[in-house]
Amino acid sequence: MPRVRARAGGQTIFVADAHRDDGKRFVARADEKLTAFVELELACRRLGFAPGVLQK
Repeated sequence: MPRVRARAGGQTIFVADAHRDDGKRFVARADEKLTAFVELELACRRLGFAPGVLQK
């Protein structure tokens, strides 16, 4: 589930994250919710984590 953060000046930032098998997390921040999830998926794919393998 994305988290919403507000920056100084009222700008809204969406944060999406996913846990990795090695105890670390992927984290993506963006101005729009969809962009945050797309960035998260791209990071997972770059490091060899297949989509659909990530679980809550």
